[in-house]
Formats: sequence, structure tokens, C-alpha cells
Amino acid sequence: MLHECYLYYANNEVEQKKIAKFTSTYTLESAINWYTRDAFVYRLINKALRTEDVEQMYTFRYFIQDLYSALVIKHKVFKEYGEPVTVYRGLRLIQSEFDELIKDEKQLISMNGYLSTSDSVTFADITPESNFREENEVLFDIGATFQLTATPIQNDNGVWYLKMIATDEGRTLVRKYIDDHFEFSTDISPKIMFGVLLYNMGKYDSSLSYFNKLITNPEGDDVALIHVYMARAFSMRGDTNNEWKHYENAYSILVETEPRRIEDEARVLLHMGIFYFDRSENDRALEYLMRALYLFEQVYGKKNVEIARVFLCIGGCYEEKGDNN
Repeated sequence: MLHECYLYYANNEVEQKKIAKFTSTYTLESAINWYTRDAFVYRLINKALRTEDVEQMYTFRYFIQDLYSALVIKHKVFKEYGEPVTVYRGLRLIQSEFDELIKDEKQLISMNGYLSTSDSVTFADITPESNFREENEVLFDIGATFQLTATPIQNDNGVWYLKMIATDEGRTLVRKYIDDHFEFSTDISPKIMFGVLLYNMGKYDSSLSYFNKLITNPEGDDVALIHVYMARAFSMRGDTNNEWKHYENAYSILVETEPRRIEDEARVLLHMGIFYFDRSENDRALEYLMRALYLFEQVYGKKNVEIARVFLCIGGCYEEKGDNN
């Protein structure tokens, strides 16, 4: 990360000094402070997120993870001791973007970058060159979700005011997707979650590029889980060969893991069975589904929602085969 920053600002002595200071003083606890400074961190990360530059996102993965962790800590404190606040953010939008934003009052609006806001309404009217960091600042994480709560109002100067409320519904939908499909027994790290966010935004190529980078140097992240998400991204692109390859890779890693992760093995086998069921190769599908059922029963016994899902798929296979017994 620092090497890339030095290269980018090779001819900027001011930023070079800031990078040197970052190198000698940075800690996890200072992540928010560094991001909110008018310096290279803020500019380069926002540029990468705005342009969906996966190479740059990967370069800043450590800082993004630190910033995520720091925001989680601050958010917990705020939820416990804080009160609801009103904050403001000014944006310049082209007409088509504005029309898309207000077309449905109930729609969820998700950010693909960090969102910096102020507790001063005057912030909405100042230019990007202004020193807005003197305002009391509230920082929203990547993927923060909002919902319109009122009809937009235009003032005499032609400025539109949109009232929105922060909601967990968007994150709940992402979490539900994970829960419904591949909730492994291990926690999902912020680095993997970032790739999942790209996937859920429909950025399948960006998600795959990001995971390809991450999988070459996982640094403790769950490689099997990365393969599963890559399989899903290839599925959405219609690339069945690579979809299957990554399911196989995930399963191969899991069966060699000590101690065994039987529940996770079963989940991958379930989706391998669904892969063949979707292609009406029911005998192959049943082979994997029966193996998944056997492992799930070892973990849960006979009654569990996972086992119900497997039986649902097994029933679908036999129905397509015309075997109602």
C-alpha cells in the first residue's frame, strides 16, 4: 500500500511527508483520523471505490479492514450511549442520477464508498474545495443503506433537499443472502465481506477480480469460502465450468481441513447437488445431495432446516425423474 502511495505522489513533496508520517505513526486506533484528513488516504481510497478499481481496492485492503473495525467499535459505543442525530451531505448529480434516486420513495439506497457527513446544514451548500472537516463529522461505512422518508423539496435557489433515514435493512438483506446460501461455521472477515458486497451490487467481474487477488494471498482468510463466492459469481455470468471448478476447490480444501468442518462440507455438497439439479442431471444431483444429507444428519440429527432444504431438492430430483415413490 505505502509503496503504491509513494509512486502515485512521487512528485508531490507535501503528500510524501504525509505518507512518511503515516508510516511511522499509524495504528488501528488512528484509522478514522487518517481517513478523515485531507490527505492521500482519503483521496486514493475514494478514487478506487468511485471508479471500482479492484487493483487499488486490493492494495488498500488492510486499511479498509482497519477502518471497518474502528467504525464497528465507534458504532457500538454510539448505539449504547448516543441519541439519533440529523446529518447533512451535499452532492452534485446529473438529472438522470437524480431521477433514479427519487423514482421510488420506498427504495433502498446503498453507497459503494464511505459517506462523510456533517451536522451543519451549511455543508450541503459548500464546494468540494471548502475545509468541511472543521464541521462535526459522521462517517458511514461502505455499503451503508438509506431509505427515502419524504417527498423531495426544492428551495428558491434550485437546491433539492432529500430526507433519508439510515437503515439496517440493506445489510440484513446481504446477511440473509449469506445465511440462506453459504453461512460457513467460520466468521466472514471484512476483506471477504467486501467482495460479497461487490457481488450483491451485481459487480460480478469486479467481485471475481477482487477475490482472485485475495485468494493468492489470503493471510488467514477462509479460502474455501472465497471459492464458494467465486463459484456463485461465475454462475451469475453463466460460466458453468468455472462455477463447478470453484465448488470442487472449496470441497477439496474442506475435506483436508483439521479439525473437520462437517457442516461446511455438507453445505458445499448441497450446492454441488443443486448445480446438477439445475441442469436436470438428476442422478448426479442425487449423489451429492445424499452425501450432504448424511453429513447434515451427523451434525443436526433428523430435524433441521438444512435437512429440510436437502429433502426439498431430493424431492425435486425424483419428481423430474418421474419417480413418485
